[in-house]
Amino acid sequence: MRFIDRKISLAMAVSLALAGAVQAQEGEDEGDLEESAVEATASNTSTPQAAPSMDEVVVTGSRLRRDTFSSVAPLQIITTEFAKEAGLIDAADILQGSTAATGQQIDLTFQGFVLDNGPAASTVDLRGLGANRNLVLINGRRVSPSGVEGAPAAPNLNLLPRSLVERYDILLDGASSVYGSDAIAGVVNAILRKDFDGFEIEVFSNQPEQSGGQDTTVTASWGFNTDRGLFGIGAEYVKSSKAALGDRDWTGDCTSNVEIDENGQIRTEDQYWASINYPSYGNCAFQSVAARTFIPAIDAGSIYYTPGYTNGGWPNFSESGDPYTGLGADGNGDGIGDINLFDYDFNGKPSQLDADLFPASTRYNIMAYGEYTFEGEANLTPYFEANYSYLEIDSKSGEGQLFPTVPALNPFNLCNPNQPNGVDCGLAMGAY
Repeated sequence: MRFIDRKISLAMAVSLALAGAVQAQEGEDEGDLEESAVEATASNTSTPQAAPSMDEVVVTGSRLRRDTFSSVAPLQIITTEFAKEAGLIDAADILQGSTAATGQQIDLTFQGFVLDNGPAASTVDLRGLGANRNLVLINGRRVSPSGVEGAPAAPNLNLLPRSLVERYDILLDGASSVYGSDAIAGVVNAILRKDFDGFEIEVFSNQPEQSGGQDTTVTASWGFNTDRGLFGIGAEYVKSSKAALGDRDWTGDCTSNVEIDENGQIRTEDQYWASINYPSYGNCAFQSVAARTFIPAIDAGSIYYTPGYTNGGWPNFSESGDPYTGLGADGNGDGIGDINLFDYDFNGKPSQLDADLFPASTRYNIMAYGEYTFEGEANLTPYFEANYSYLEIDSKSGEGQLFPTVPALNPFNLCNPNQPNGVDCGLAMGAY
């Protein structure tokens, strides 16, 4: 299946703030400080000392201007430079690997599941309350929910412009009183860069030790800064190849049974099927089967497609189990059930192992933003942010199963005797 997601967002606003004048007293050298301290002691007067200056910012989770260290709410800050040193550039990898992220983290490995945001979505779950209970911001402004099909409930982290992010602020407390009910678990705020110095380009590549799953990332950014404003634009291209279940040692075989007996020995071979006269099923667990027809109206349970052979009255079909003894159906009398269920099970077959461990995908992200502060006491600062994202994914989650109820007179019903290949299943059961 191929899914394509296009997302365009544009934000323009004007922020108005009153900036108070702050004057800093120039410091004195050590000798002058010592001399003034002695004179102040002798005259029993105090001399004010200059306090260290500290920038004021709007802390994530509060509308008040304060420095980060005086915030009453616990805040985790992850810089992209630090993350790169750890080999992490993807926003989903950085945020899902943080200490604040607990519970189930959704990423590209979720294949064959019904997800709120559809396939190929990567979200972050803070404090184990679910991705739709924490808020994702860019420069303090909400990122709209996004995903491929499904019912988007949270932003897709794969669409964040990684080359333009300076740091991630993670508010570890709930902030529903500030942002609303979608910030109960916490807030993730992606702070964009403001220190551009010309054109930058970066290339990252990831080559797993085992086959499949290679990815390449190319990012480019350009911008400039002035005393009163800034402008930045960035683009990135991410290409990931699929990794199939058969490409990894831990998923390249069939799903097995594991049991520890009373002596502490680990057993994996299935003993049940052999005990009811079926062929040995080996170490593989019985899971999903195909090429069978279920007939509930008569004593026969399931019959399987056996070309050129039948143990009853169904041409090219054979009964799997004896309805009277509960053992494997033995039409030829050799003491072993006629149907080897392993031949009809998807578990461990090439069709199953070719399913995606994580799928192939292609992503484009382009973002531009800027701001300018006009002169005057009003401190008027207009800004703009524009983002375009494209995500394409090819997903193969494995063989599907279909168990329809076919009407009795349907021309494809095996038990419709009025059709050229149909039989009376009651008579066929009697023949068996």
